[in-house]
Amino acid sequence: MTTDMKHEAEQLAQLLYLHGEDADKFANAQLASRVDRLEPGQWQWSAWLDAAGRVRCLGMLWRMQDGLQLLLRGGKAEPVGHAMQRYVLRAKLQIEVAEGLRLSPGTALPSGQLERNPDRMALGLGDYSLVLASHNGAPRHSDWNTVNRLAVTCGHPWLPDNVLDKLLPPALGLYSLGAVALGKGCYPGQEMVNRLHTRGTHKFAMAHVQTSRDWTPGEDIVQEDQRIGTVLQRAHADSLVVVRHGTLTAMGDVRTVREFPA
Repeated sequence: MTTDMKHEAEQLAQLLYLHGEDADKFANAQLASRVDRLEPGQWQWSAWLDAAGRVRCLGMLWRMQDGLQLLLRGGKAEPVGHAMQRYVLRAKLQIEVAEGLRLSPGTALPSGQLERNPDRMALGLGDYSLVLASHNGAPRHSDWNTVNRLAVTCGHPWLPDNVLDKLLPPALGLYSLGAVALGKGCYPGQEMVNRLHTRGTHKFAMAHVQTSRDWTPGEDIVQEDQRIGTVLQRAHADSLVVVRHGTLTAMGDVRTVREFPA
């Protein structure tokens, strides 16, 4: 998301729908979160990693009556769905792109809470929520700039295309968000997740910074001709970045407001 997002009516949700007898089993084996602990009426952060532990996609996951839905926070649902399909093998499930729903900003709702009625669904993120609805039913409780700034200050990332398949979970605060689980059964990237957690030595972290620089999401942050990080989101003077530990202190026009834990 950026400060120059198009009108909310144009925000198509990138949504995957996993359904069938083995949907839960497959999702718990592929996604890094504890899908087996997901309760009706709740959603959880989740991520799909590659074998080296890099984040292929980040999303918000919840249970439907007949399956699971995953709202992607970056990337497109169709290629992600096709990539996941390669791992279905003999499992009894279907992976489809759920089309026709649009994303709009909503009012405060407890984090992790899911409110559903026949024509809309709200995913609580604390001081704000995200609403999924058809075009005609999409509410307009607040503007995208306000919601984007709350996402930045809370450390709720949306991933630009150029960081997909490149970042490790600690760089996005995914342990703290609960998008990756420790002590869970095998899933792609699990060994790297556990190793990084045990050693605690990852060089990059996500941070909320304030700057007058005209950054754009996906832009590299460069210091003395060296790339030290990447901009994830921007909301006026506030930006959410992934940056190498300790490097922002030398940039006089950038102030670190908060560095998020892994």
